[in-house]
Amino acid sequence: MAKAVGAISAMNGNTITVKKDDGSEVNVQAQESTRLARVAPGQKDLKSATPIQLRDLQVGDRILVRGSSSDEKTIIAATVLVMKKGDVEAKQQTERQ
Repeated sequence: MAKAVGAISAMNGNTITVKKDDGSEVNVQAQESTRLARVAPGQKDLKSATPIQLRDLQVGDRILVRGSSSDEKTIIAATVLVMKKGDVEAKQQTERQ
């Protein structure tokens, strides 16, 4: 099982380009069967995760992708967990106060 964590740097149709935390980039292919869920920053389980549509993703959102890969550059996504950029910024603002 391939896995990637990082921020969305570009989107084109069902292909999401992710800039991983190590600075490298990977292309994520979303399929009809791909499970997309929105999670809150700091959330430890997926019980309160809410379904999200591919069209709701935006550049800057943080994602965790799990799926299969035949090379280091592309992942066929089975699951995409999304933390919206605004949610992350709000949590960081709260922590600063």
